[in-house]
Amino acid sequence: MSVKREYLALQNYLLSLAPLSESDLAQFKNQLVLKRYSKKSSLFAAHNDGETIMFLNRGVARCYVLAIDGRDYTCSFHYQESQGGVAEVFVTDYASVMSGISSTLYFEALTDLEVVCIPVALVRELYQSNPRWGCIGRVIAEQLFFCAQQRSLSLLTLSATERYQQLLADLPISIADIPQLYIASYLGITPPSLSRIKKSLGLTQ
Repeated sequence: MSVKREYLALQNYLLSLAPLSESDLAQFKNQLVLKRYSKKSSLFAAHNDGETIMFLNRGVARCYVLAIDGRDYTCSFHYQESQGGVAEVFVTDYASVMSGISSTLYFEALTDLEVVCIPVALVRELYQSNPRWGCIGRVIAEQLFFCAQQRSLSLLTLSATERYQQLLADLPISIADIPQLYIASYLGITPPSLSRIKKSLGLTQ
């Protein structure tokens, strides 16, 4: 089965999770929609109700929450690289998708983006009708749980310097694409504290 270039990365990622047949892939490929976003764009309307999952083809995005005082706090970064896992390549609020409750997360483009939009209703239908798609859902859920646990443990057990070093080691993308304000927010520290950490490590960028 021939696949458009725009959907090839998604197909290859899914095939890395389960041995899907051409007929399995044909079940959903016609309902995919390609979208492009410019830098600083919002990817979802506020309080989206989990109707769409986005697979990131190209670019860097971030997920954040808004506090009562209006400040935002970065939860995660998303990118498409060979080392990227499910937590990076899929841009969505999984809790909203699973529960149907309006999302409290926001997503914005840090660079120009290209994404493949997948209807959540289609995903649910595939999970229920085909055991191979169900296997993919299970693997994704397991990977997300592992990522969430590691994130929580790092905040509880690592120093701010260690968290920054871990971020540098984990990110396969250029950290220059991410504003320092967002990096500090992700690490749970202030920008001046991040500057001091970078200075202590001999980093100037």
